[in-house]
Amino acid sequence: MTKRTAAPATTTPPLYGRVREILESARSNIARTVNTTQVIANWLIWREIVEEEQSARSQ
Repeated sequence: MTKRTAAPATTTPPLYGRVREILESARSNIARTVNTTQVIANWLIWREIVEEEQSARSQ
């Protein structure tokens, strides 16, 4: 039985680089989505508070 050797070192760094780019892109997209969602949630909360205050003043 012969011993298997790892793939040549010249082929693995580009793969790792591509994988790293994919993960960094995914993290960036996730952060952007979370930020957008948080802004929308904050705006909706603000709107609810303003509407509640306005209805309380009119009574």
